[in-house]
This record gives sequence, structure tokens and C-alpha cells, in this order.
Amino acid sequence: MTRGPSGKARVAFINSHPIQYFVPLYAHINRSADIEAVPVYLTDHSIRGDMDPGFKQPVTWDIDLLEGTDPIFVSGARERKLDPGPTKMWAPDVWNAVRNHDFDAVVIHGHNFGANHIATLAAKSKGLRVFSRGETHLGLPFSEGRKAARKLIMGSYYKLFDGFLAIGSLNRQFYHAMGVPDAKLFDFPYTVDNARMMAASDMSAQDRADYREGRNIPAGKPAVLYASKFMARKHPDDIIAAGRALKDEGLEFSLVFAGAGEMEGDLRALAAANPDIDIVFT
Repeated sequence: MTRGPSGKARVAFINSHPIQYFVPLYAHINRSADIEAVPVYLTDHSIRGDMDPGFKQPVTWDIDLLEGTDPIFVSGARERKLDPGPTKMWAPDVWNAVRNHDFDAVVIHGHNFGANHIATLAAKSKGLRVFSRGETHLGLPFSEGRKAARKLIMGSYYKLFDGFLAIGSLNRQFYHAMGVPDAKLFDFPYTVDNARMMAASDMSAQDRADYREGRNIPAGKPAVLYASKFMARKHPDDIIAAGRALKDEGLEFSLVFAGAGEMEGDLRALAAANPDIDIVFT
């Protein structure tokens, strides 16, 4: 790899938008001596505030989504909405973003946006190494015909890539099934901003009691937290089913749901049908 003015290898990370759990990772990489992570964003909707399709409500984040990075926003980012789908969000200017900057490698996050395919082709046209990092696995409920078609298409498409950054064992199994050799597979799991999480958890007993009281979470028993979107593919109803089984075994606890989404009505109905379980929506 060549080195930029900073003496670091510059790696572009193509992302749909500034994502709250990716930015700390990029900032951490940028504190290293040899790699500079440069996020390339298709939209700034998470900064300006926009309707989140999963939460079904406007969302803005209370942390700095640019801290520790020097990102590139492709043309149209200020107006473009998040619109997942392999034939959507083409953002053609991502071609120039990849071609006209001094990158040594490009990381494509998944293949669920048209712009990711443009970025892949732009990188290959410039002779850059391209790596794939995504969340796909073999457990999706596809028909046998669709599975066969996916293996044929993805197996051919993946030949463009120089490496694959597996986030876990199921993701690694998927790449294997698509014909990716071990020599091209590297572990790159999702991470947590440990310093921020530890600082936020540094609470006194009174702080914890006040926090629970302010959110109607009963004191003196464990609380099981579900923090995500209320959508079918995330199975939040399984939490209540598991809670029912544990309650029948005589265990005492609270279930706390932090989120919103299409299944909220169903979840509240399930909570009402299980009045002996402490279920809190906050």
C-alpha cells in the first residue's frame, strides 16, 4: 500500500449514513499509527434528523456522529433519504468520491445499496483493494430456488473482492458457502465503545434507584432489557414468550422494552395478556 501525507494507509468505508455504533470504531482506528479510516456517506439523515423506517418516527442522535473522523458526503447527501434495497440509493457521485481521493483500499458495507456496487466498480477501475463487510448469513427464509440463484450471483460478484471482513461465525459460514476461500476471510466483529459505556454505567446505588423509579422499572429484581426496533425480523415478541416461561418457573424479574416500531401494538397487547409479568415500555 502507498501512504498518504500523514504516513497512514487511507481506507474508505462506504456507509449509507453516519451510524452511531460505527463512528467510535472509525475514531479508534484513526488513533492508530498506520491506518486512517475515512467514512464515505450517501446521506446525512442521521445528523439532520429524519424519519427512521424501522422506528417509524423521526430520530436524531445525542452523540457526535462525526467525532474523530474526516468524512466525505457524496453529492445529494443533504436531501437523500435512507432507502434500503439493492436497486435503490444509487448516489452516482460515489464514483468520484472513490476515484478522486487518495485511498489505498475501500471497504463496502454490504450490498443493500446501489451506490455500494458503484463504489466497488470505481475502486476496481482504479486498482484499489476492495473488502466486503456485511451481516448476511445462511439462516434467511429463502426458497431453495432463491438460495441457488443467490449462490450463483453472489459467488460471481464476490470474485471482484480482495477480502471479506467476517463479523461472526454465521457470517463467515455464509462467505464459505458462496465459495470464498479461507485466505480471503478476516475476522472483523462488531464492537462497542467501551469507554463511553463504562462511564455511563458508573452510577451510585441511589442513581440507579432514581433511574428505575423515573422509568417505572420495579426495584429489587433483575431487569431484562430489549433495546432495538420493534419489528418482526428482530422478534421482540420472543422476549415476552421467554419471560412467560421463566415466570412459570417462579423467577422474579422485569422486562424493559426501549424502542419503537411496527410491532408496538402487538407487544403492548402481549404485555396486557400477561399482567403478572412486570413489562415496562420506556
